[in-house]
Amino acid sequence: MKKDVLREVIGYGFLPRSFYGNVAGIGGEYIKDVKVYADNANSFKSYDFTSGDSAFLSTEDRSFPLVLKDLLLEMFPDPSPYEK
Repeated sequence: MKKDVLREVIGYGFLPRSFYGNVAGIGGEYIKDVKVYADNANSFKSYDFTSGDSAFLSTEDRSFPLVLKDLLLEMFPDPSPYEK
């Protein structure tokens, strides 16, 4: 980690995690937006999490219950040893 770059990006007021990678020139691989939205206003850009074509997924508070029910509980039906 380049601490001087981190100090710089924190001062900008953006999300440091995302901004740090760009300013530090870390690089990466472009993927399409994988955010799942629950409201109708954003449904046109909501990622189809049932397609299975991405290793990543992002939810908002209102879409998480849907993803939990329709994807996560299907993939992981048994509780882990860390769940109560």
